[in-house]
Amino acid sequence: MNYTITLNEDQLRTVCSALDMFARVGIGQIETITGMLWPIVDHLGDIEKLNAGLFALKQEILHLAPGASLGIHNKKASDDVRVAYDILRASRHEIWKASEAERDWLFSVDRWPTRPITDHGIVKITHHADNDLPSAGAPDQTGAEQTGSEESLPATT
Repeated sequence: MNYTITLNEDQLRTVCSALDMFARVGIGQIETITGMLWPIVDHLGDIEKLNAGLFALKQEILHLAPGASLGIHNKKASDDVRVAYDILRASRHEIWKASEAERDWLFSVDRWPTRPITDHGIVKITHHADNDLPSAGAPDQTGAEQTGSEESLPATT
């Protein structure tokens, strides 16, 4: 079964950030959490404590040196991490294709489409002009009804 998600560029960039964090943590680059928590932590001393704790965890539990990681192709990295990486690379490539400013950056690794590193198939992402998108509730090309995120999220208490 396949699914379609419609995102604007800002939303796709946020998904890329989340996939990047998931993939990095999944291969042992746990120190990347600091960048995500920077706005939450109030004092520079607390950031230093956070980094020290993450590096201790990395060395004592993961048996990795500071700056080291497993690598995305390592057998210890989970399949979910590799799938996330496949989606991330396909998403970044699509953003690169759609962004003239990013296309001008000659050495961007996102300029080339990537082969999947899993056997889950190729991730297909298509750029649409804003006026080409179906509205929420309108049938798509297959006749299935499009739903907005508010309708598909469970209620929280």
